[in-house]
Amino acid sequence: MVKANEVSAAFMPKDSALADRKLFVQNLGELLSQTREGILAARLDNDEFVTVIFKRGDPIRVNVNMDSYFAIIKDVVKAIDS
Repeated sequence: MVKANEVSAAFMPKDSALADRKLFVQNLGELLSQTREGILAARLDNDEFVTVIFKRGDPIRVNVNMDSYFAIIKDVVKAIDS
């Protein structure tokens, strides 16, 4: 698994930082897919929303605009858990 790094992303050009953020969300989706929540994946849409895709049911969209990587984790888990 390729790692994302928020500290490094802060010093990257905008396109590279966005790619790192997308990688982070992809990795988060991979981690969540290993739980019993029925999650297949997560993706970053337009640098503003994480879409969590489930095996069954509608996807959940979570606003993560301007969130740190840790805040993305908290917001996604909160949305899944509610």
